Amino acid sequence: MSGTAIELYETAFSYGQKPVFTDVSGKINRGEVVCLLGANGCGKTTLMKCMNGLLTFGSGKAFIFGKDLYSLNSKDLAMKSAFVFQGYSQVFSYSVTDIVLTGRGPHLGFFSFPGKADKQKALSILENMHISHLSSRYFPTLSGGEQQLIMIARALAQEPSILFLDEPASALDFGNQQYLLRTIKSLADVYGITIVMSTHYPNHALTVADKIWAMKDGRIISSGSPLEVLTEENIYKLYKVPARVVEVRESGINSFAVIPLDDTTGDKEDYFIPAGKGKQNEQCKM
Repeated sequence: MSGTAIELYETAFSYGQKPVFTDVSGKINRGEVVCLLGANGCGKTTLMKCMNGLLTFGSGKAFIFGKDLYSLNSKDLAMKSAFVFQGYSQVFSYSVTDIVLTGRGPHLGFFSFPGKADKQKALSILENMHISHLSSRYFPTLSGGEQQLIMIARALAQEPSILFLDEPASALDFGNQQYLLRTIKSLADVYGITIVMSTHYPNHALTVADKIWAMKDGRIISSGSPLEVLTEENIYKLYKVPARVVEVRESGINSFAVIPLDDTTGDKEDYFIPAGKGKQNEQCKM
């Protein structure tokens, strides 16, 4: 699959007088996995919400598959893209199958209910994601990792061409992080969809991304392939942490990882954030 999924030209967004991001331009190709990488509060989630039409860009131009973003109504957008948020309410006392079926909403009439074909679609998605054993479970009884997978399955039931994922693995343990990241990577291959994912973990971006947009203080400071973007200089700019990108070779498999360094040459006070100083970047809240 070729072509451009998303195009941004000098886009910006502010909450009142506080800018969240400015002068963001770039292209995301069909079928790519793109990670928005940066520290907490740099504008990643807000940028994704604007790309998905949940928020309105303050300025600039945005296109989805060559069409002006704002020429599309809400149903058109729901047929083209889906958004999986970072957390969910625990009041969903519904079965997994029923929750996934709610993703079929954009394909149904106003007073229509999911039919046999919709249920088969939901079950097929659960099977493809290797979580069909959860189909009769109730959402509140699932682990955090399982809940995240179910919400991704619900988004896939919309049959989107673009899937937005907001920090999908941030609250999971190491094993569930790795399983979820492998699942995300396979979704682009199995379904041929474009995935835009926010994360503040460089290693998550290394695991899944075809391309990284590195964000700092509401600006894209670097974009390109993971190894092009994740340089020592850029990692330090993003996180103020000295680090190295190392290659690991094991049983014929080459992988890369970002390793933070124990820099004992600097001022020890730099390692601590005094109370009250955490508000200095409030203009960049997501």
